[in-house]
Amino acid sequence: MASRRARRSRSDKQEPKSVTPLRRAYPPVDIMSPEEEEKVHVLSLRLLETVGLKFLSEETWPILEANGCKVDRETGITLFPREVVEHHIANAPNGFTLKARNPAHDLYCGGDMIHYGSASSAPNVLDRINGRRPGTQADFEALVKLNQMLPTCGFQSGHPVEPIDTPANTRHLTSARTWHTCSDKATRIYAIGRTRVRDSLEMVKIAHGIDDAALHAAPRLHASINVNSPLVVDAPLIEAAMEMARNGQAVIVSPVAFAGAMSPITISGSVIQCNAECIGTIAFIQMVAPGAPCFCGVLTTPVDMKSGAPAMGVPETVTGTLANGQMARRYKIPQRVMLGSTSNAPDAQGAYETMFSLWAAQLSGAISCVMLMAGWKVASRLVLKRRCWIPR
Repeated sequence: MASRRARRSRSDKQEPKSVTPLRRAYPPVDIMSPEEEEKVHVLSLRLLETVGLKFLSEETWPILEANGCKVDRETGITLFPREVVEHHIANAPNGFTLKARNPAHDLYCGGDMIHYGSASSAPNVLDRINGRRPGTQADFEALVKLNQMLPTCGFQSGHPVEPIDTPANTRHLTSARTWHTCSDKATRIYAIGRTRVRDSLEMVKIAHGIDDAALHAAPRLHASINVNSPLVVDAPLIEAAMEMARNGQAVIVSPVAFAGAMSPITISGSVIQCNAECIGTIAFIQMVAPGAPCFCGVLTTPVDMKSGAPAMGVPETVTGTLANGQMARRYKIPQRVMLGSTSNAPDAQGAYETMFSLWAAQLSGAISCVMLMAGWKVASRLVLKRRCWIPR
C-alpha cells in the first residue's frame, strides 16, 4: 500500500517530454503532372494580371505602385504584372527557425521537417465532467497547459478554444499572457490590426528577455492572414501582416476558399484562385520587407451543398492539399496545412476524416508542414486532473 502511495506521489507532478523533431518519412506526391502544375502557375499569374486582387488598405497602394503594379484608387483593385510576382516571391526564404522561449522547442521550418501544433479557434470545449460548452478563459488556460505537456505538440497555434468570457478588445493581451506564462513553445498570434500585433511584439520581447534587434533577427511569432476570397485582401489583416514582416516575424498567407461558395466549385478552379491569392499576397509582403519569412497556408475544401457548412477531411480536401503542397514546393516556400473533420463527435467519421487530412498533409511534401491538429472539434481536459508543470 505504501509503495503504491509513493508511486502516485512521484507521478503527481508531470514533467513535459521534449518535442522530437520529425522528418518526412515518405517522398511527396505530385498529384498534378508537370504540365498541369505549369498551367496552374500560368493561370494564377494571368488571374493576377487581368483580374487582380482588391486591397482595401490605402496604405498598400503606394507600395504596390512603386513596385510596378497598377492600382485603381477608386476600388483598390490591383493588377500584378507577371514578372513582378515572380521576382518578389523568389525573395521569400525557403527555410527559417521559429524561435521559442525554450530553445529546446525551436522549430526549423524547411527541408523535410514536419511540426504538429495545437488546435486553433475551436468555439466549444468538451470534457467528461462538464460536457460540451462554449470556451472560457479557464478552459483556454487548461488547454494551453495540456498542449505544453504533449510531446507531439510542437507549438501553440492560437486559441485552442475561444475564451469568450474575456473582452474582445483586450483578449489578445490576456491570451498572450497565458501563452507566455503557461508554455515555453513557439506561439501563433491573431493579427487583426496593427495595434494587436504591436502589443504582441512587446509582450514577446518581455517574455523572451530580448530587445528589438534580437526580435528582428529571427521570428518568434507567427500569424495567419486570411485572404477574403474571392480576391479581396482586408485592411486590418494586411496592415497587421506589414507590421509582422517589418519586424521579422512569420506570416502565414492563408486563403480559405470554400469551393462552391467562395471559389469555383471545381477543385481545379479553386486551386488556381487560391494559388493566385496566396502568391499575390506573399509578393506584396516581400515588397514591404524582402526576405520576410512566409508560409503558404492555402486551404481548399468544399462546402456541404445542403447546409453551406465547410466539409473537412473529405476527398476534395485531400486533393486540394496535395495540389497546394505541390505548388508550395514549386515556389520553395514552407507550407502550413490545416487538419480537420466535419464530425461534431469523437466518432468513426471524425477518425477517418482526420486520418485523410493527416495523410494529405504528410504526402503533400511541402518544404515544411505546420499543422493544426491537436483537438479541433473535440478537446479534452482529462489529464489536467493532475497538477501540470508550468514553465517559469
